[in-house]
Amino acid sequence: MFNSPYQRLRASLRVLYGSSIYGALLLVVFGGLVVPAIFGSYLLVGVHERQSARTSLNEALQRNADILALGMQESLWNMNAESAHSLVESVMRDRAVLLVQVLGQGDTEFIRLQAPQRPVGNLYRAERDILVRGERIGHIVVEMDDARSQQELREKQRSYIFVLGAQLAVSMALIVLFLNRRLLKPLRRLTRFSDRLSHGDFDTPLASHSNDELGRLTAQLEQMRAAIRQLFEDVGQREERFRTIVTQVPGAVFRYRPDGPIDFVSDAIEDIAGYSARQFMRGRTHAWADLICPEDRREHRRAVRQAVLEVRPYALEYRIIDAFGIERWVAENGQPQAGEQGVVWVDGIIADISQRKHHEMRIEALLTEQSAILDNVMFGVMFVRHRRIISVNRRCEELFGYAHAEMTGCSTAIVFPSHFEFEAAGERQYPALAAGGDFSEERHYLRQDGSQFWALVSGCALDPLHPNDGSIWVYADITSRKEAEEKLRLSATVLEHIADGVMVVDPTGIIVAVNPAFTQITGYQEAEALGRHSSLTRSQRHDAAFYQAMWDALIASGFWRGEIWHQRKNGDIYLEWLTISAVRDTQGVTTHYVGVFSDITLLKESQEKLDHMAHHDPLTALPNRLLFHDRLQHALLRAARDQEQLAILFIDLDRFKNVNDTLGHHIGDELLKKVAGQLAARLREGDTLARLGGDEFIVLLERVDGEYGATQVAEKLMTMFEQPFTVADHELFVTCSVGISLYPDDALDLNMLIRNADVAMYQAKARGRNGYRFYAPSMTGEGVERLRLETFLRRSLEKNEMFLNYQPQVEIDTGRLVGVEALVRWNHPELGLVPPVRFIPLAEDSGFINQLGKWVLDEACRQMMRWQAQGLRVPKMAVNLSVKQFERGSIAGMVADILKETGLEPQRLQLEVTESVIMNTGDALGFINDLHAIGVGLAIDDFGTGYSSLAYLKQLPVQTLKIDRSFIKDISTDVNDEAIAIAIIQLGKSMHLSVIAEGVETEEQAAFLLRHGCKLAQGYLYSRPVLAEDMLERWLDPLDRPLTN
Repeated sequence: MFNSPYQRLRASLRVLYGSSIYGALLLVVFGGLVVPAIFGSYLLVGVHERQSARTSLNEALQRNADILALGMQESLWNMNAESAHSLVESVMRDRAVLLVQVLGQGDTEFIRLQAPQRPVGNLYRAERDILVRGERIGHIVVEMDDARSQQELREKQRSYIFVLGAQLAVSMALIVLFLNRRLLKPLRRLTRFSDRLSHGDFDTPLASHSNDELGRLTAQLEQMRAAIRQLFEDVGQREERFRTIVTQVPGAVFRYRPDGPIDFVSDAIEDIAGYSARQFMRGRTHAWADLICPEDRREHRRAVRQAVLEVRPYALEYRIIDAFGIERWVAENGQPQAGEQGVVWVDGIIADISQRKHHEMRIEALLTEQSAILDNVMFGVMFVRHRRIISVNRRCEELFGYAHAEMTGCSTAIVFPSHFEFEAAGERQYPALAAGGDFSEERHYLRQDGSQFWALVSGCALDPLHPNDGSIWVYADITSRKEAEEKLRLSATVLEHIADGVMVVDPTGIIVAVNPAFTQITGYQEAEALGRHSSLTRSQRHDAAFYQAMWDALIASGFWRGEIWHQRKNGDIYLEWLTISAVRDTQGVTTHYVGVFSDITLLKESQEKLDHMAHHDPLTALPNRLLFHDRLQHALLRAARDQEQLAILFIDLDRFKNVNDTLGHHIGDELLKKVAGQLAARLREGDTLARLGGDEFIVLLERVDGEYGATQVAEKLMTMFEQPFTVADHELFVTCSVGISLYPDDALDLNMLIRNADVAMYQAKARGRNGYRFYAPSMTGEGVERLRLETFLRRSLEKNEMFLNYQPQVEIDTGRLVGVEALVRWNHPELGLVPPVRFIPLAEDSGFINQLGKWVLDEACRQMMRWQAQGLRVPKMAVNLSVKQFERGSIAGMVADILKETGLEPQRLQLEVTESVIMNTGDALGFINDLHAIGVGLAIDDFGTGYSSLAYLKQLPVQTLKIDRSFIKDISTDVNDEAIAIAIIQLGKSMHLSVIAEGVETEEQAAFLLRHGCKLAQGYLYSRPVLAEDMLERWLDPLDRPLTN
């Protein structure tokens, strides 16, 4: 693997460095101390000394050359070889000199001496000229080597290395001893300690032998060991307690994450389901859901999902199929636990209740067998478990006013007048049953229709140790007895406090008892009245025959009631409402007569005033519609009997609204009174003039001479309007339009006569106003009817004939309310319910749609706030907009004003527009952006029925598409409708828009939509359009109702 010694050395050092701290420290010391020392020695001794030796050798060479050059001058000049030779020998004594050569003139060799053969190092050479008086007489060559200096340098290096090695060996020994004692031994002790901890040994203590850093670390690790030991002991104790609790709980304890893994389930699950806890904890919640019987699976999922969504506890009973194929009943109680990111897990218990269910079914079977007996007893019998009704007999259902089997499964709270009384009764009843005794009390109970009755209730528990698991209750109706007791209790105070006078007489008419009110009404004290005849207060208003008829009725039936005039003690006459009843004994013999009377003089006067107000117009004092109808009905009977004619004149003032709008309603009212007076003055005494409302008057002419007679009256009335009416210094010129119908030529009944006169009046208006027209059958054509309907429509808002219905919008899978759509309806007093398809186009054509649309939007927003005040918070209100509303410009200002006035948040309002609004209105994009800017939601209604541009649609700030009901109706049979619906749903998804399907009427349609991703719907399957009160009753949770005093 390693191809070179260097690589092998490097690998060995890496292994030594990584295998132990000891080896690493030796390498660090060796690399940081030995290597630098050796390298420094080499530099100091090897290089520096060698350089010094070379310098010394060169200096010696130059010096010898200079000496020889000077010394040889004389010897060579004189050619004295002996002296020259002795000089050269003296130089040769230096062992470093190898060669000395002296050359004479002409470079002839004069002297040459060479050292004996020996090892030669580096050779150095020096040459000099021998000069005498500036003249060269010879030449000297000297050669030397450094073999000797090299040998001395090597000896010096060996000595230095020996000394350095000895010093390093001593230093390394001291370092090794220090590291071994102060570092390695404590580290080995800590390593052995950590090994013991990793193997679970928390009992062996770790002793500290020093106060340095490792000593303090040792002390801290010892503290950690003690803390971990204590922690493990606590965990062990808690685990033991938990296991004890889990094994003692009657069921399996579980924890799971919604639609996720099962974190924990106790071993008791194996006794319930036949599968081990380990098998469940390896899987997800679907593993348990697969065991639930298909009939219960959907309800279980819905209930758990709702509980998780609301983070509230839940309790369910359902069936499972265990590992052996046996059906078992289980009870599941769970508590969702919320974390920072929502619900994180669900804790709970599952218990096997199969045995209890079998007991219940056995009890129900026994109850069924004994139902023939129980159904014929005079008492109501109820079997209750956990305060829920398991079964009741027929008498109990009759007692509480429920149909057969309607009470079964309900909470017993349905028979209590209030939730507080239900809770209070439970706190009294069940402790008494748990004590082993029976419970009995008399109290009020509630029937289904809301009425209350008195009942004597007695109950006993099937098992006193567990009274909630089953108890029998018997109810006896004691209302009659209680009423009798109440009557006896009240009778003592009735005579003293009743506002009516009471007089008791014997069969001969002698007064035997009176109450204080008698004295207050008649003025006679009790002492003055007792013993006197009942004629004491008789007036002279009635003759003897009247009184004889009264006594005859009393003798015959024992009862008389009527109005009678009596006289007080001071002589005042007053009208009295008197009731006389005979009191008979057990043999039917009359023993007394009791008369109860009250002074109704003022009441009679008030009734007469009210009767006049009920039949007359409060502004003009003319007969109103009710009295006119009554007189017309009698006139028709007389005309039919006497074969006479009569006429109806329907009068409507032209452009009367301008007077109100210009001068004010008070001027308009005064004008109406003036007109009424003038009309009445021009009619015969027997004719009837009535005001129907607003500026409409109607005249009944009896014994009229056909069209001629009616024409005479009509022209007389028309001339009246030629003169101005003076009202509050204003001269007002008004005209009228008159429609005339005749009996029997035009109609035979009351309503048709009035209707035909009305139609003729509108025909007169259509012909330019200020005239009269007789009814003709041709007037009932479409044009007149449309004009009439338009007039009714324009008055519908001021007459409060318009109202809103609301159709819920829900989530298909959960049924949760996500919004409502406001739908306008028109209930006309004559036409009845007018369908929207009839009056909406008319409103658009006539321009009334803007006023109507503003009213609808304002009323819908106000209803949202009313619902919220009553405890129902509807997430969203959808209101339709007409294309005509957009043609007048942006309506964002109007919408913003309504939101501000009503206080509704903009995001809770959704405005619906059709594709035609978008494609056919030039500034639609700008108008819709204005609406989006104020925060309201926008939806495209009836999507798919028009010709939308997807490129244009992409620019719109739309949040919702509504699939038209025409595509939903045949969605299960028509492949084209199915394809269109799927395409719209997918388009909505791709553009991140919500999709609502309209007109959903069957479960099959709902399932199809949900399957293809449409989660929202509205239609008859969920609810028809209903009134606001019905919405509140249907969707308001009783727990959310506001508390009231």
